[in-house]
Amino acid sequence: MDILQICNLKKTYRKKISKTNVVETMAIDKIDFRIESGSFISIMGKSGCGKTTLLKLIGGLDTPTEGEILYKGQPLAELSHDQLAQYRREQIGFVFQDYNLMDSLTIKENIMLPMLLDNKKLKEIEKSVICFTQRFGIRKHLNKYPGELSGGEQQRVSICRALSNNPKLILADEPTGNLDSKSSKEVVTCLKELNQELRKTVILVTHDPYIASFADEVLLLKDGKIERRLVKYMEKDQFFKILIEHLNVY
Repeated sequence: MDILQICNLKKTYRKKISKTNVVETMAIDKIDFRIESGSFISIMGKSGCGKTTLLKLIGGLDTPTEGEILYKGQPLAELSHDQLAQYRREQIGFVFQDYNLMDSLTIKENIMLPMLLDNKKLKEIEKSVICFTQRFGIRKHLNKYPGELSGGEQQRVSICRALSNNPKLILADEPTGNLDSKSSKEVVTCLKELNQELRKTVILVTHDPYIASFADEVLLLKDGKIERRLVKYMEKDQFFKILIEHLNVY
């Protein structure tokens, strides 16, 4: 079953240079693809190719100029403002490069926040926090603050927070961009576990071929278009080598 359908999607940004001069930039140029529920998809391409824009459109953080996005058959464009907010809160888990944790809150409070805003029962919230932090090896840090943790640990906190409302779709925008190789592997392994064990659909934007090789499929974007779509059918190391070869000519 398709969880997402992207139909003839186009996004153009307009910048007013002067009263009579407006410059248009094409970020996404008529993209079509489908994503099955439970997939792990990586999106790659050079800076400015439209990766983050595509993720924002899927997450309902921006609206397309043309075309449509269907989530479980429901066009996002037909949702009201409140329904779109509910979609982002209940169906999507966002993981960002810069973690987006609140420095004034403890790790426990950061993870609890979305559930508190959603008026969930405290007992249920406590159970979820213990479950997620234990799964990702950060339970011992619950009473610490973000600044006391390493980058990799902070990103795992961010993943726990993204899971707090049990979303179906995880959108990760360069989640390993600020991390060393060891922490990067730990974070992408966490995302892979979510995909395989909890059957979350994961869409990961990355510039790192090694990180992308954890996915089942890689979309290579160029100038707002999908230039290649690589489907994984082999061991990760071999897939990584083939991905590098494609990128070298890309």
